[in-house]
Amino acid sequence: MGSRKMKVAIVEDDAAFAARLEMYIEKFAASGEDAFSIDKYETGLKFLSHMDGGYDLVFMDIDMPVLGGMETAKALYETDKNVFIIFCTNLAQYAVKGYEVEALDFMVKPVDYETFRVKMGRAVKKIENSADNKIVVKSTSGLVRLSTSEIYYIECVRHYLHWHTFQGTIEERGKIAETEESLKKYGFMRCVSGIIVNLEHVAKITQTSVFVGKEELPLSRRRRKEFIDGYMIQLSKKV
Repeated sequence: MGSRKMKVAIVEDDAAFAARLEMYIEKFAASGEDAFSIDKYETGLKFLSHMDGGYDLVFMDIDMPVLGGMETAKALYETDKNVFIIFCTNLAQYAVKGYEVEALDFMVKPVDYETFRVKMGRAVKKIENSADNKIVVKSTSGLVRLSTSEIYYIECVRHYLHWHTFQGTIEERGKIAETEESLKKYGFMRCVSGIIVNLEHVAKITQTSVFVGKEELPLSRRRRKEFIDGYMIQLSKKV
């Protein structure tokens, strides 16, 4: 990856195993071009209290006191659906539960470095392949990381941008021209001066409207031809 550090969290109440994972990550980094920042948490509760939506990969112990790994993972996905989780467990049969929350992988303790290396390599490829369509929105309540496919449209209301997404509406102070420029490469276009639409979610286009999901948005006469041309290009990429 090289251009940025991947953020990794280790959520593990066994200090010795947490230290081993940290050592493995550092060894993996030394053998290649990838760089990582690592945070360690003894409990799921401590992890969630410090969670800012910025982790790329989380190593999660399943069996933890108070709040187990499964419960912690479910709470994590409520705020960040783009993070990858590798569950760690003493018992193989517990690992199967990890797929209930769409975990990337699992490891059965004790873990040797070769097993770790293979699973970490797979995780890094997943992260790198998904990194290009991830953006961070500085909402009024904190940072929110989104996949572009989760965004329906962005509406400018006075000096604020309202991001209409799968997760609900997120409000951010910003400029629509700058946002449009940053989202062009992901297939976003303005249908009117104050609304940017994700062409992926356009269901129908009429003379004066664009239907995005269940929402009917206005389409200006001035932008109609350019919008339809952009939509057709986007469709051709899916064929």
